[in-house]
Parts: sequence; C-alpha cells; structure tokens
Amino acid sequence: MVRLAFVAIAAAVLPQAAATAGVQPSALVLRATDVPAHYDFDKDNSRPLPRAFMATNPETRRLLDRTGYVNGHVVRYLNSDPPRWRYVTSQAFIFRTAAGARVFLASLGNRLGARADRRKAVDLGDAGWSYVSASSEPGAVVAWRFGRVVGVVACQEMAGRRALSLALARKQQRRIAKAPR
Repeated sequence: MVRLAFVAIAAAVLPQAAATAGVQPSALVLRATDVPAHYDFDKDNSRPLPRAFMATNPETRRLLDRTGYVNGHVVRYLNSDPPRWRYVTSQAFIFRTAAGARVFLASLGNRLGARADRRKAVDLGDAGWSYVSASSEPGAVVAWRFGRVVGVVACQEMAGRRALSLALARKQQRRIAKAPR
C-alpha cells in the first residue's frame, strides 16, 4: 500500500516538475519582430529573472515563496528615433501552479493600480487588466495570467500607448498559449 501511494505521488509530481523545467521564459516574451519599427533590443535592460535576482527584500521573498515562483525573463526595446526615452517592455513569470500565478497577478495589480489613473479589465488569458497613467510617469501596462504564467507588457512615453500595449500583449499571449505547459 505504501509503495502504491509513493507511485501515485510520484506520478502526480514528476510531470509538473518536468513541465516547470521545460518552459523557458525567454521564449514567452516579445521579439524584435513583434514591436513597432525603430524599436531596438536594449541588451542592458533585458535579462533572465531568476529567483535570486527577484528576491530583493524580505517582503518580495515571502511573495515568491508563497506563489511558487520558478523563473522569469524581461526584454526591453528602446525607440531609436528621438526622443529616445520611449520604450516597450515585455515580461514573463513562471510559477509552479496556476494558483501561484493568480496570487502574483493580484499582488502586481495592487502595486500597478496604486500608481495608475485608470484600471480596466481586458479579455486576455485567464484574467487580465490594463493600467494607464497620464501623470508623472505616463504609460500603459497590461498584466494578465494564463495558466501558471503571468505576462506583462508596458509601453512608456508614447502616444496611443494603451492600444499599443494591448496589441503587443495579445501577441505575447499567443506565444504563451503555444508554449508547452
């Protein structure tokens, strides 16, 4: 009986561990071909987001522990036309379970909502929101969850940023939906 229980537990855990190991967050973010023309890859602000990099303070470490954070990736594209401060950022965060991704998205939403002038639900993935700020840091962010992945697209300092951020988020969501789970 004990052996049967061990086999059942292993059968439930091993596929999840294999799936977690097989998903590369760098494959889930936007590519240069996805963003508008004249946006160049910003290698200085693009990188993997391992747990050690993300856990910058005790509060964040607790959130990562509670959500089962596995890893993530961020890429940034900088406008090559003047003015150069306009950029597009794409992020993907992978969790052990969809429940962990749900908690992380809620926490992210609380932080984004505190700085946004407008928050609106969007039909993207399992749950999504757009946040627009016209104040000190004008821009738009779309954050959503699909299974155990949280995606984020931010467009800063540009006209039509909400429409662009949502269009880019949809491109990233298609990439996430095609990835192995």
